Amino acid sequence: YIFFCNMKGDRQEIDNIFNAIKKYAKKDGWYHGNPTEEQIINGVMKVMTAYDVIGKEVDKGIAKGIIDRLLKTTKYEGGCGVYDYVYVLIRCMPAGHRLDEIKKRLYEVYDKILEYQMSDGGFKYTKDPKKRDTYSGKEVAVPGAYGCVHATTVFCMALTMLNTALDLGLNLNLAIS
Repeated sequence: YIFFCNMKGDRQEIDNIFNAIKKYAKKDGWYHGNPTEEQIINGVMKVMTAYDVIGKEVDKGIAKGIIDRLLKTTKYEGGCGVYDYVYVLIRCMPAGHRLDEIKKRLYEVYDKILEYQMSDGGFKYTKDPKKRDTYSGKEVAVPGAYGCVHATTVFCMALTMLNTALDLGLNLNLAIS
């Protein structure tokens, strides 16, 4: 909705949306109730994506809380979970909080992503080449060491962000942001 409002130039509606989510702001993200760690990270990613659309920086106070939360967790599995985790950590780096720890974790995530790469160069959500990838309960990839389109896309987006944030020199460019 933020993309649409921004394209229309509807600043008032954008302001209304951000005012409406203020009630969900916590010291470590935006959420309601008692969501899972993965749900919190995914929700923060969505808010930060909306921020990117309008060029808004993340408040340093909340960024520090988000960094503290993410560095405590190891719950970043699967393509989407890894992407969300990488995106949020990198997006919070300008706060300057715990940068050495962030970089160390991002290198760990980089190594973890490569464990999901198959012999054809693509990626799967499972490390086992004999298993088929499933997405929303449906099989989406052929068995064998073949990457799945969705997993390959999400992992490659994460790798490209890691390449830029860590200056890995992999010569990757993010096609979309």
